[in-house]
Amino acid sequence: HTAGLAELINLVLESCGLPAGSVAAEDIDEVDITQLLADLGDESVSSVGVDYPVLKRTRFRISLLDFFDKLVSHCKEDVLFDEYLIESLVEWLISLSSCNARHFRHTATLISLQLVSSHISVAADLSTKLEISHTQVEQLQTTKNKNSDVKKKLVNLRKTVDLQHARVMQLEAKMTEVFKGVFSHRYRDVVPEVRTACIQSLGEWIRAYPSVFLADSYLKYIGWLLNDKVATVRQAALGALITIFETPDFVGQLTHFTERFRSRFVECTLDVDPSVAVAAIQLCVLLSRCDLLANEAAEEHVSTLYHAVCAADADIRSAAGRFVIEHYFSQFSDQSEESIASTSTSSSKARAGKKGKKHFTQLHVQLRALLNFVLTHSLHPKVPEYTVDS
Repeated sequence: HTAGLAELINLVLESCGLPAGSVAAEDIDEVDITQLLADLGDESVSSVGVDYPVLKRTRFRISLLDFFDKLVSHCKEDVLFDEYLIESLVEWLISLSSCNARHFRHTATLISLQLVSSHISVAADLSTKLEISHTQVEQLQTTKNKNSDVKKKLVNLRKTVDLQHARVMQLEAKMTEVFKGVFSHRYRDVVPEVRTACIQSLGEWIRAYPSVFLADSYLKYIGWLLNDKVATVRQAALGALITIFETPDFVGQLTHFTERFRSRFVECTLDVDPSVAVAAIQLCVLLSRCDLLANEAAEEHVSTLYHAVCAADADIRSAAGRFVIEHYFSQFSDQSEESIASTSTSSSKARAGKKGKKHFTQLHVQLRALLNFVLTHSLHPKVPEYTVDS
């Protein structure tokens, strides 16, 4: 145990740019982590600088995180729950993530985020097995003839349920510990790459394990980073929201969060960075599909979005065009097909079959919507090519 932990800790420290064997195996359980890291950090700042491995070597970073993912996967049957290896590793990572030395903070944060993701994979798998075990227990309980074999099997199943439930709780407790010890401090780190990694991971956690992370207490961090001064962080926050709102089952639990940050969602469509503006418009498309923009206050903000069809940036025009189709054109869909079809000529009706008539009616609705939009919302009503292009 001690030797294995020492190897892991030295791997983390080497990944920060330190020389091999910085911590001896015999000292691993008794060392003052805070003091040791302070000494190592002071010694390494001048030599490591800003060229530490996880920042400059993409392939190394991917391999490092993949290693820790495999570590958790291989340990999920026993070592993961021995209350020594992972607990000790997390203690070191929390201390490293709080250091003044940037290379310590960044490396420890990435590994910590990966540990949470890996714990989620194990917990999700265990939760599925737990549901199956619950079902088996219920089935056995309804058995009329409960002989000794059935009773023995029922006892064993209940023990399995208790063990699986305890392990899920242990995994969730570890996720919470890392979140409070690392994420809640590093999501506002001075290094933008660290903030980006935090918010991207949170979006993945919410989607992968909503029973814990799909809550306003976690979602608020994404909302806050929509105001970040660095465009890549704002874009990452919007990207996380897009993956969340793409899941229909989540919509019912996102209402309060949406009400709180909706005005900021729409404001981001006017961002000075085109990639952020495009992501914000894509998010608004999803909000429209979920009927989360359907109120008077929201419509006041949305009117500014319509002007984006005439933006100079082609990607913004394209994204805005999709929003107009999803949000504005839908206002015309309640017109009855019979009413619209009656405006077509008798020769058109004669030429069109049943399917053709329906297609003709849809085109009619879209054309009327497009013309109305150009006349009422386009900044360049005399140059409708902008609208058609978008």
